[in-house]
Amino acid sequence: MSNRSDVSFTTLTWFYENKNTWKASFIRIPKEEFESALIEKNLIIAATQPTLPPWLDAYQGETFAGIEELRATSKKSYVNRAGDRYEQISELVGDDSEIHQAEDIDRYINRFAKNSSPRQHPDRLKLWYSAYMCFGKQLIALIPPFRNIGRWLRESSKHASQKMGRPHLKKGKSYGHSAIPLADAIEHAYLKFAKLAEPMTEIHRKALTKVFGCKTRMSEDGHEEFFHPQNKPFPTYQQFRYRVVKSFGLPAVQKSKLGETRYRTKVAANEGRFSQSVANLYEQTESECNYLKELPKKLLSDEPGPSLVVAKIVDVVSSHVLGIGFSYGAEDGDAYRAALFCAAVPKSYFGRLFGLPIDDNNWPSQGLPPSQIADRGPGASTRAHGKDAAPPIQGITPSYSGQSKPTVESAHPRAVVLEGQPTFVVSKLNAIELARREVLRVMGDNYVKDVSSRLTPEMIKECVPANPNGIFNYLNSRGRTDAIPVAVETAIRNFLKPVTFKLNRDGLWLDGFRFDSDAARKTGLHQKVAKGQTIEVPGYAFPMAVRIAWIEANGKVIEVESMLPIRDDVSQLYIPLSELPAYAAKLRELRANQRENASATRAKYESIHFEETGTQWDASTRKLGAAPSRARRKESIPTAGKSEGRKRA
Repeated sequence: MSNRSDVSFTTLTWFYENKNTWKASFIRIPKEEFESALIEKNLIIAATQPTLPPWLDAYQGETFAGIEELRATSKKSYVNRAGDRYEQISELVGDDSEIHQAEDIDRYINRFAKNSSPRQHPDRLKLWYSAYMCFGKQLIALIPPFRNIGRWLRESSKHASQKMGRPHLKKGKSYGHSAIPLADAIEHAYLKFAKLAEPMTEIHRKALTKVFGCKTRMSEDGHEEFFHPQNKPFPTYQQFRYRVVKSFGLPAVQKSKLGETRYRTKVAANEGRFSQSVANLYEQTESECNYLKELPKKLLSDEPGPSLVVAKIVDVVSSHVLGIGFSYGAEDGDAYRAALFCAAVPKSYFGRLFGLPIDDNNWPSQGLPPSQIADRGPGASTRAHGKDAAPPIQGITPSYSGQSKPTVESAHPRAVVLEGQPTFVVSKLNAIELARREVLRVMGDNYVKDVSSRLTPEMIKECVPANPNGIFNYLNSRGRTDAIPVAVETAIRNFLKPVTFKLNRDGLWLDGFRFDSDAARKTGLHQKVAKGQTIEVPGYAFPMAVRIAWIEANGKVIEVESMLPIRDDVSQLYIPLSELPAYAAKLRELRANQRENASATRAKYESIHFEETGTQWDASTRKLGAAPSRARRKESIPTAGKSEGRKRA
């Protein structure tokens, strides 16, 4: 969709499937009718915005590398195929303004197709151009949908009873029977014969002889083999096992064989105005860092720690704070990447990182800006753009020129400059608590800041609240936004800090802290770790809070949470990534102290024992032969009652 301020109509793109082929078509609506339809709810914006075209739904949240791993063979990589398609439409992308101002977009692209080399059909160029422009200008939107090939249901086809798959090693192609018609019989046989400690080979053997009615005979090469007297179909071992696992799941099959206890212990994983030049939201943004006036309290003591740096990304047209990030000690690229991550994801998702219940309606922005103004320093470096993220159109302000970024500069908290002897302020809050406070401050500023000077006559007529959220909601409801939608998984990969987890039989660890989640266990990573083995797992963490982190597994981003060793207040786990080594060092110190304490305490009580009894703690003599049995020892020590009884007799 394109709703440009310099064009009198709005252009919509319609993707549709015709005879198993996807096509794109353009629809033009007068701007006034389009915005009126949005306001009157005759045209409703979809609640969830896809980040990839409909024919690539299966690739949501994946990377080129992750998609390539799923391919058995490839003569040409997805990156090269997408690059070839982009070369065909690169001139169209560059002529974006002319395309939307043209009277007939189809005719414009048809003329372009005639001069393309190699020659391309106009419908194909139209589809590629629309997919690239509508879905965040991502190269991944241009890959071919090869994953959709072969996704037919064999059970409902005419080939259901035909033996397919790789040929038999000895008897060649088409030997055997299809297991699809045998599915119900296989499931019934498994339920009948499966029991504790029963291997699958034994269950299969009983199923063949007692359910399917098979016999045995000597083959021509001198080996015993199964056959059916009436030549009825029966499953091979691999067919039998595949159907059982598919129907009941591998964990259930393993539990049936090993039992709950052994499965758990051996198999299962352990647990004028500057705004006059802009018209749309996200059209121009500004980013800047500021140091908080107070120093945070250290997490492990009451001493002052390094300064907390707060980075913000502010929308110029509305003064709405789109994202906030933090760094500890100094301004760096991590703070700006964290702010971009905050801007890209739903704010309810971002709030979970700090344990804050944020409603998306109270902080509605989501998406990345196509352009950004930053001052010289870390904010202008390539590190601030994120890994693999296409850098926005970057503007750099002159040094020490705050007026070049008035929108974001005015968003900083104000402090009175004192004269005389220098002083500094130490907060009673630690870095995490200060970060939480600043997130809430930003949410409040989006409602508190007076932006009445930016209200247009139409906004005044509509009684738009004179705060950043009011203008943001007004423009957003009319589709006047240039935000680039990004999948949450893509934002995690591009903007969060890469870390390396250690995975062993006891769990997933990062600097002495254990992480876990149901989704992580379903990946099967934990079951691949042998006893005594430790493997490295790549992951990502939000630098300011590692209560929640993510790992990369099977080409997907999986969320994990830090766990306490006992049931206690989980707020203890909101710790900056930079503080984890300090916690690990403190734990090592406590363990060393305990080892020394244990040895000294043992020596203390051995000394007391000697002083009180006059004998050594371990005074004993080793003798040859077997020790007397328990019964004989009892007989050799008569009780007082029995002795008295014998004397009376």
